[in-house]
Amino acid sequence: SVLDEINVLYVALTRPEDRLYLSLDLPSRNSKSVSMASLVSEFFIAEGEDVQPEETITRKGAISKKIKSQKPIPQVDAQEGLVSESWRKKIVIASQTGELEDVSLGRLEGRYWGELMHSTLARIEKSSDLNEVISRLREEALMSSRQIDQLEKTLAEVLAHPKLKNMFSGEGTAYTEHDLVTSQGEVIRPDRVVVKNNRASLIEYKTGKKKKEHINQVRKYADILRDIGFETGTSLLVYLDEFPEVVALD
Repeated sequence: SVLDEINVLYVALTRPEDRLYLSLDLPSRNSKSVSMASLVSEFFIAEGEDVQPEETITRKGAISKKIKSQKPIPQVDAQEGLVSESWRKKIVIASQTGELEDVSLGRLEGRYWGELMHSTLARIEKSSDLNEVISRLREEALMSSRQIDQLEKTLAEVLAHPKLKNMFSGEGTAYTEHDLVTSQGEVIRPDRVVVKNNRASLIEYKTGKKKKEHINQVRKYADILRDIGFETGTSLLVYLDEFPEVVALD
């Protein structure tokens, strides 16, 4: 996520004591994606420096000629030979529910799959954003290419679903995981609310087995939106397991 990248950038920029060298591919001026390179570029621009993508070197601050003395490196006895064993014999990767994930085969199953779908849909404001979001996932390299292909195919089916496509058409204003405060001071966070002409429609994503409390939760959100002053629109409950299922509530 963007916040994770900012944290990485913060650590990288605050650890050096004498000098810091950054090697980055500066984004084009028309790029809208947020990356460590774009954040650094915006910093230099804010400092009044005209950074061009074709430039190779940009300096900031004076270069000190004096380098602090380094601590002596302790002597380490060399080991004869290298003892090594395949990491696959030692490490097992499991999802939060304890279901094993076969990473080598690119298989994503169970609740982990639903949570991945959920978090990715939170990045999508309208259907046309899918390609950019998928490209971002490939840049983050947290999943295999096969897994991302699987995710892209399923997301495309979700966004084209007859009951869901209007919620991702780009018409109206979409609020993703936006906090709402009730008159009693309770804070709720519907997964997605789309407001058009004062008519509010909502989507709530779930994984696992269907429960009556899921329906009650969605109806409660609809009632709160009505109390706030919106007209009641479509209320949808979407189960994001291997085969997404959409339940429309009256």
